[in-house]
Amino acid sequence: MKRIILLSTISIFCLSSCLVTPRYLQAPNSSNLIQIDKKNDVKASVSYAKTAHGDLAGAGTKQRSNGLDIHTAYGLTNKFAVKLDAFGKWEHDKDLTRKNAIDNYNIAYKRKGAELSIGYYKSFGTKNNFNFNIYTGVGIGNNSFSGFFRNDSMINRTYSANHSKWFVVPSVTLIAHKNYALLFAFKFSILKFNNVNTNDKELQKGFYKNLTKKNSSFGDFVMDNQFGFNKIKGIKFHIMYGITELFTYFPESDTNVNGSSYNSDQYLYNNYFGSIGVIADMKILLNKK
Repeated sequence: MKRIILLSTISIFCLSSCLVTPRYLQAPNSSNLIQIDKKNDVKASVSYAKTAHGDLAGAGTKQRSNGLDIHTAYGLTNKFAVKLDAFGKWEHDKDLTRKNAIDNYNIAYKRKGAELSIGYYKSFGTKNNFNFNIYTGVGIGNNSFSGFFRNDSMINRTYSANHSKWFVVPSVTLIAHKNYALLFAFKFSILKFNNVNTNDKELQKGFYKNLTKKNSSFGDFVMDNQFGFNKIKGIKFHIMYGITELFTYFPESDTNVNGSSYNSDQYLYNNYFGSIGVIADMKILLNKK
C-alpha cells in the first residue's frame, strides 16, 4: 500500500512539469468518486487540483496550474445517492525567453463550474469489498483567458465561453483493506459551448465560429487511491489522476486570416489532470464526543 501511495503522489506532482500551452479551450475537473455506503450517509471532500497537457510539455518557461475541487455526496436510500460538485481553476502560462521570436506569450486562464448528479451504488462480495457505482448528471461552467501573444496579427487576446454539460460516470471500487480503496472510473461528457466571446482574429473566422455549432464529447479515464488511518476517525485522504480524450472530430474550418485552416488538432485542451485532498464522513465527525 505504501508503494502505491508513493507512486500515486509522484504521478500527481509530475503534472507540474508538463503544463499548458496558449489558447487551450477546455480543462477537465476531477471526478466526484466519494463512496456512499448506506442511507443518510453524508460525505464531503476538498482537494487541490492540477491539469496538464502532455503532448505540449515544456511549451512555456513559467507555468502554473492551481485548482480547488469541492465534492459532496448524500445517501438518499440504501441504493441511490445524490452528489453536488463545485470547482475553480487558475492557470498561467508564460514564455518570454525567445527575444526574437514572434510567438512569445503571457496568458492567464480562469475556469469555474458546478455539477449535480444522481446515481446507483451497490456492494458485492462476502465482505462487501467490491463496489459498483453509476451516476449521471448535468453541469454548467465558464472557461476564459486573457493575455498577449507577440505575432504578426495582434497582441492582446481574450476569450470567454460558457458551457452546459451532460455526463455519466460508472466506477468500480476494490477495497483491499478497511483503510484503503482503489477506484477506477470512466466519465463520458457531452459539452455544449455557448456565448463564445473573443477578439482572437486569428481563429474567430474559423474554429471559434464553429465551436457552438457542434457538441464536444470527452472521455475521462480515472484512477483514485483512497486511504485512511485507524487513529484518524472519519477522515480519509485521496490521490487521483486521470487522462482525458476528445472523441468529437471537428471538420476543417474556414481559412483564417493567416491563410491556414483549423480542425480538431487546434481544439487545445488539457488531457492530464490530478488532485490530492481529504474526504470527511460528516456523520462520524459530528458524532464524536
